Amino acid sequence: MRIAAAVIAALVLALPAAAADRIKAPVAPDQATHGQVTHGLAMHGQPKYPAGFDHFDYVNPTAPKGGEMRLAALNTFDNLNPFIVKGVEAAGSTLPFETLMTPSADEPFSTYGLIAESVELPADRSWVAFTLRKEARWHDG
Repeated sequence: MRIAAAVIAALVLALPAAAADRIKAPVAPDQATHGQVTHGLAMHGQPKYPAGFDHFDYVNPTAPKGGEMRLAALNTFDNLNPFIVKGVEAAGSTLPFETLMTPSADEPFSTYGLIAESVELPADRSWVAFTLRKEARWHDG
């Protein structure tokens, strides 16, 4: 039993040293070669919509605005915070939050900047850097 424990301990201590030469430390974007700056990301090829587009093709920009919307949800919740680790958040609790990028419903696996004005990434997609819009604000100003 002692021999097995000693062998396991030696292996556990030796593994990090043996793997250290194969593990590369992450490189910050400003230290690495700069990537391509774009307004959107597509998994295959280029995004469908050009930079600065007004609306998605499937959106009616002259649609009536205003009114009232009611949503129903089944089940229960125990927290209004949608970012909890334990528990169940309330349905719709993420609605007040915006994301850095938003997907396009007519283009699979493509996203466009929402809060992000642009996104920069290298060809190997090993890192990503977002530039936020000037209009973006935190909840507390």
